[in-house]
Amino acid sequence: MIRAALVGAALIVLAALAGALYQQWRRAAGLRLQLDAATLELQQLQVACSRLAPAGVVQRLVADGTTPSAEATAERKVATALFADLVGYTAMSERLSPRCWPGFSTATSSA
Repeated sequence: MIRAALVGAALIVLAALAGALYQQWRRAAGLRLQLDAATLELQQLQVACSRLAPAGVVQRLVADGTTPSAEATAERKVATALFADLVGYTAMSERLSPRCWPGFSTATSSA
Protein backbone atom coordinates (compact mmCIF):
# COMPACT_ATOMS: atom_id res chain seq x y z
CA MET A 1 0.00 0.00 0.00
CA ILE A 2 2.77 2.44 0.92
CA ARG A 3 4.68 1.41 -2.19
CA ALA A 4 1.68 2.20 -4.42
CA ALA A 5 1.30 5.60 -2.74
CA LEU A 6 4.99 6.36 -3.36
CA VAL A 7 4.71 5.32 -6.99
CA GLY A 8 1.59 7.48 -7.38
CA ALA A 9 3.33 10.47 -5.77
CA ALA A 10 6.38 9.95 -7.98
CA LEU A 11 4.15 9.88 -11.07
CA ILE A 12 2.45 13.10 -9.99
CA VAL A 13 5.82 14.80 -9.45
CA LEU A 14 7.06 13.49 -12.79
CA ALA A 15 3.92 14.78 -14.55
CA ALA A 16 4.36 18.19 -12.90
CA LEU A 17 8.01 18.34 -13.99
CA ALA A 18 7.07 17.31 -17.53
CA GLY A 19 4.45 20.07 -17.62
CA ALA A 20 6.94 22.66 -16.37
CA LEU A 21 9.51 21.49 -18.90
CA TYR A 22 6.96 21.79 -21.71
CA GLN A 23 6.04 25.32 -20.62
CA GLN A 24 9.70 26.33 -20.61
CA TRP A 25 10.20 24.78 -24.05
CA ARG A 26 7.23 26.74 -25.43
CA ARG A 27 8.51 29.96 -23.83
CA ALA A 28 11.98 29.40 -25.30
CA ALA A 29 10.46 28.78 -28.74
CA GLY A 30 8.49 32.03 -28.49
CA LEU A 31 11.57 33.96 -27.41
CA ARG A 32 13.54 32.41 -30.28
CA LEU A 33 10.90 33.66 -32.74
CA GLN A 34 11.04 37.15 -31.22
CA LEU A 35 14.83 37.16 -31.44
CA ASP A 36 14.74 36.05 -35.08
CA ALA A 37 12.23 38.80 -35.90
CA ALA A 38 14.34 41.42 -34.11
CA THR A 39 17.47 40.24 -35.93
CA LEU A 40 15.72 40.51 -39.28
CA GLU A 41 14.43 43.99 -38.41
CA LEU A 42 17.95 45.09 -37.38
CA GLN A 43 19.38 43.81 -40.65
CA GLN A 44 16.70 45.67 -42.61
CA LEU A 45 17.42 48.87 -40.67
CA GLN A 46 21.15 48.50 -41.30
CA VAL A 47 20.53 48.14 -45.02
CA ALA A 48 18.23 51.19 -45.00
CA CYS A 49 20.74 53.25 -43.01
CA SER A 50 23.64 52.18 -45.22
CA ARG A 51 21.95 53.98 -48.09
CA LEU A 52 22.07 57.23 -46.12
CA ALA A 53 25.30 57.00 -44.15
CA PRO A 54 28.75 55.47 -44.61
CA ALA A 55 29.05 51.83 -43.50
CA GLY A 56 31.46 52.73 -40.69
CA VAL A 57 28.93 55.11 -39.15
CA VAL A 58 26.16 52.54 -39.30
CA GLN A 59 28.37 49.85 -37.76
CA ARG A 60 29.41 52.19 -34.94
CA LEU A 61 25.79 53.05 -34.20
CA VAL A 62 24.85 49.38 -34.06
CA ALA A 63 27.86 48.52 -31.90
CA ASP A 64 27.20 51.38 -29.45
CA GLY A 65 23.53 50.50 -29.19
CA THR A 66 20.75 52.80 -28.16
CA THR A 67 20.32 52.24 -24.46
CA PRO A 68 18.39 55.06 -22.84
CA SER A 69 20.30 56.78 -20.09
CA ALA A 70 20.11 59.88 -17.98
CA GLU A 71 23.15 61.23 -19.84
CA ALA A 72 21.47 61.04 -23.23
CA THR A 73 20.37 64.48 -24.34
CA ALA A 74 18.75 65.78 -27.46
CA GLU A 75 20.94 67.74 -29.80
CA ARG A 76 19.93 70.35 -32.33
CA LYS A 77 22.11 71.39 -35.22
CA VAL A 78 21.63 73.66 -38.16
CA ALA A 79 22.21 71.83 -41.41
CA THR A 80 22.19 72.84 -45.03
CA ALA A 81 21.18 70.48 -47.82
CA LEU A 82 21.69 71.07 -51.51
CA PHE A 83 19.59 69.24 -54.07
CA ALA A 84 20.79 69.65 -57.63
CA ASP A 85 19.91 68.12 -60.97
CA LEU A 86 23.06 67.63 -63.02
CA VAL A 87 22.72 66.89 -66.71
CA GLY A 88 24.17 63.47 -67.58
CA TYR A 89 24.79 62.53 -63.93
CA THR A 90 22.93 59.20 -64.05
CA ALA A 91 24.69 58.02 -67.19
CA MET A 92 28.07 59.06 -65.79
CA SER A 93 27.41 57.36 -62.44
CA GLU A 94 26.74 54.09 -64.24
CA ARG A 95 30.14 54.27 -65.94
CA LEU A 96 32.29 55.35 -62.97
CA SER A 97 33.52 52.94 -60.32
CA PRO A 98 32.57 53.58 -56.68
CA ARG A 99 36.20 54.53 -55.92
CA CYS A 100 35.90 57.56 -58.19
CA TRP A 101 32.90 59.05 -56.39
CA PRO A 102 34.60 60.76 -53.43
CA GLY A 103 36.87 62.76 -55.74
CA PHE A 104 34.05 63.48 -58.16
CA SER A 105 31.66 64.71 -55.47
CA THR A 106 34.37 66.97 -54.00
CA ALA A 107 35.18 68.38 -57.42
CA THR A 108 31.56 69.08 -58.27
CA SER A 109 30.76 70.69 -54.91
CA SER A 110 33.73 73.06 -55.11
CA ALA A 111 32.96 74.09 -58.70
